[in-house]
Amino acid sequence: MASRDPPSQADTLIARRDHLSELLETYIAQIAAIIANLEEGDFSGVTQFAKAKSDLVGIARQLRDAEIKIDEQRQRNEGGIPGASAPIDMDAARHALGSRFDRLRAARRAGRASEVSDGS
Repeated sequence: MASRDPPSQADTLIARRDHLSELLETYIAQIAAIIANLEEGDFSGVTQFAKAKSDLVGIARQLRDAEIKIDEQRQRNEGGIPGASAPIDMDAARHALGSRFDRLRAARRAGRASEVSDGS
């Protein structure tokens, strides 16, 4: 008996995206055909235009959402934030914080920053 691994979430999302892309192309072709018929003076498809347009917009929205989910899944698979697995450069962090504090102290001395009292 042959066994098969269940599809991963990424595979399912990609299959959904591909399906939505095909639907989008179908609605685009349908709208293009209606427009071509209108240009030839055939107004029989006018009533279908609004529904096709509405369906097209809905599919485009779903496709955008699927792309966002695929990107989120890709980021989760890669460990989230780019560079998150790299070690923290403590010297660079110390220097960056020190520079910010120096600018805040200088701004406070120049009267450009208000002092905040913690109430103690």
